[in-house]
Amino acid sequence: IPPQGGLSIIFTRLLEKIDFDGNIYLINDYKYELSLEEIRKTDSNLTFEKYFEAIKDIFQDGDIIVGYSLGCIYSLLIAEELEKSKSLDKCILIDGPLNFVNHESVSRKEIVKEIKSDFQNDTYTMDNLKHDFSEEYIEKIIEICLVNSQWDFKTPKIQSPVIYLSATTDLKRELDEISSKNEYVEIESTHKSIISEDADKIAKYFK
Repeated sequence: IPPQGGLSIIFTRLLEKIDFDGNIYLINDYKYELSLEEIRKTDSNLTFEKYFEAIKDIFQDGDIIVGYSLGCIYSLLIAEELEKSKSLDKCILIDGPLNFVNHESVSRKEIVKEIKSDFQNDTYTMDNLKHDFSEEYIEKIIEICLVNSQWDFKTPKIQSPVIYLSATTDLKRELDEISSKNEYVEIESTHKSIISEDADKIAKYFK
């Protein structure tokens, strides 16, 4: 499950490091199919519903769900819902928030600054794709980030094992409230490097 911007291309370098005997499915935020006006009328609850709708039929017993950054929130919510009818091998969370209630949105200025930084530092490994990113598409990224930066969900309770790979913030207490079967792993990295140049440090947890 992708981060706030909803683009799965951010996982490119991580996928190159994973030695996994099976299928890996990536998902993009459905809002990229909408107009700017339509995006502004959506909310994070609908984002969750669309992610779950896309995943529920392809997810099989014993599969793994993975989320990065804001994708941790959605992964746990999806895992809780999936557990009603299926069994998960584990849920892997990569350096993301675990505060589910009353989150306040970030400003447009902060979002624009972050996106510019991502493009300049090639966080999304977009070198070969930038010519496809029109001004309207960049505006969609901004609006989707603004919508997704506001959430207010009931904290989920997960029965499946959860692995949290932390590069920045100590969230062990929050994780304990979500799952009693959890492994909290501190990774020497940064929030962006953990899925890019330092991806080899976390790839082993996907086996």
